[in-house]
Amino acid sequence: MRPRSFRSRVTVIGVVTLAIVLGLGSWVTVRALAAGARSDIHAQNTEVIDVVVDQIASGTAPQQVVLPMAQDGTEFIIVNSDEQPVNLSISIIGEGMVLTDSELAELLASGLPPDEVGLPATMAAEYATPDFYPGSAGPAFDEFPDFALPVSLISPESFLRTSRDVATASGDSFTVIAATPLETVTRGIGRLVLGLSIVVPLLVVLGGLALWFALGAALEPVQRISLEASRIAPSNSGRRLPVPDSGDEIASMTKTLNTMLDRLDSGLIRQQQFVSDASHELRSPLTSVKASAELAALDPALAPETAASIDIVRRGTARLEAVLDDLTQLATGADRPLSTTDLDVLILDAVETFDPPCTVRIDTVDVQPVIADVHPVRLSRAIGNVLENAARHARSVVRVTTHIVDGEVSIMIDDDGPGIARVDRERVFERFVRLDEARHRSDGGSGLGLALVSAIMAEHGGSATCAASPSGGARFRLRLPRSH
Repeated sequence: MRPRSFRSRVTVIGVVTLAIVLGLGSWVTVRALAAGARSDIHAQNTEVIDVVVDQIASGTAPQQVVLPMAQDGTEFIIVNSDEQPVNLSISIIGEGMVLTDSELAELLASGLPPDEVGLPATMAAEYATPDFYPGSAGPAFDEFPDFALPVSLISPESFLRTSRDVATASGDSFTVIAATPLETVTRGIGRLVLGLSIVVPLLVVLGGLALWFALGAALEPVQRISLEASRIAPSNSGRRLPVPDSGDEIASMTKTLNTMLDRLDSGLIRQQQFVSDASHELRSPLTSVKASAELAALDPALAPETAASIDIVRRGTARLEAVLDDLTQLATGADRPLSTTDLDVLILDAVETFDPPCTVRIDTVDVQPVIADVHPVRLSRAIGNVLENAARHARSVVRVTTHIVDGEVSIMIDDDGPGIARVDRERVFERFVRLDEARHRSDGGSGLGLALVSAIMAEHGGSATCAASPSGGARFRLRLPRSH
């Protein structure tokens, strides 16, 4: 599920990006350090091998070459063409002494305790091969059988190997090998990986928190602007958004929005002025025509044809007045102050003042007491329009009920007429929409009544919908937020 707020989405994207970057950076760092460590060991061992090769090439016997023992555990070995060791680097634990194989052989052949020949009591030669020490006391080496190191054990899985071939003046060929245990490299890399596995998640968490609070501080002006914008309504259209002093893109956006509000205000003022002028100019002649028709209808000497024409004029002016009222209401749908109202009383008053056809009965038995914040006059007009539409199409009864569901008030008006097709249930709330069965002028509909109902419900933060009625006709549902 995607986070809904911009702040949450950016934070999630930032945390994921930071985790990927740090993870890849750590992987590259570990690989680079491992490769660098191997390269350094190769270079270090190559320097020693070059010195040994120079000694052998200059005539020093391979058995007499002094091979050092490096601190990283590197073993230097000289092998012949059969890959048999002829010389090994030797370390003495405790003192870090470096001896040639012949010197070690003499010490071991003496048979004296190590401490009497000047060696530490815990002497341990790591590797030795007695077969290559002619003239030395062989039995003494038999006491140290574990000192032999086969060259085959220097495997790529366990050792980092560096080697170089050299030939003596006598034509013999030897190979100088440096074998560094990989444990030396992997131990340090393992510590680095352990450290990064702790540091990287910690940095990701800290980075996410920092990004969250930074976005909150950056979006705070936007939230203030959004809150102020929600308070701007046609009734207080002169209000403007506060421009922050940051001088950044948010300040520029706020200035642009204020300019747009200025243009909207100008258009609203022109619209209201036009509606006011048009209403005044149209009502005056309509009132004159209506008064003249009423006076003419009072003449007892009127011919039947003239009386019928006057009746047509009277009904036409009444319809024009209704259309004019609806147009004025739609055009001036500005916000009005709401008041806490007993909806049941409002509904019963609207029903009482409504004059249904003599064949239609209005049933209000299921109207329950409920309170809501509404504009009483506007909502009464909406209820009256729906009642008029329902009574015009009902056969015998129009039923009004109220329900409270999930904190909403539902006012339902059902009729037992022919109903409204499913494809037309949304169109009926559009302006000047007249369905096929309602297009006869005798029905008296202007095509604006339900559009006005939809506009009034939107002003109250509610909605108006149409569905099928259980009695077979149409059901109009008006939804309103319940007062707290």
